[in-house]
Amino acid sequence: MGQRRTANEQQRLHRSAASKLASSKLVTMTTEGTPPLLDFHNLCVMRGQKMALDGFTLRIGADEHVAILGPNGCGKSTFIRTITRECYPLLRPDSSLAILGEVNWDVFDLRTRLGIVSNDMMLS
Repeated sequence: MGQRRTANEQQRLHRSAASKLASSKLVTMTTEGTPPLLDFHNLCVMRGQKMALDGFTLRIGADEHVAILGPNGCGKSTFIRTITRECYPLLRPDSSLAILGEVNWDVFDLRTRLGIVSNDMMLS
């Protein structure tokens, strides 16, 4: 029981630190004159009847390296599918989405500019 509390406390501390890091990432500016790779503001994405991303905001600068980590079902794949335009956010007046500085993309052109590796692409 004591070990479990310690693990839970460590998880809470880790989440708190990750939350603070994510918050600081959102205010990090990109290289001057270069648009961010991703600029998502208040996105909501549905997968079936479930809200997979709800109020999701993230900015990744051109000079940043990012890893996407999280437990099963937290929205990692939906996030990637939103980048590749396989999933689309709900149309809301207070949300915006820009990829490589562009709001509108030809999907095929966009996908030629992305390098995404996923288990979903594996042949069975």
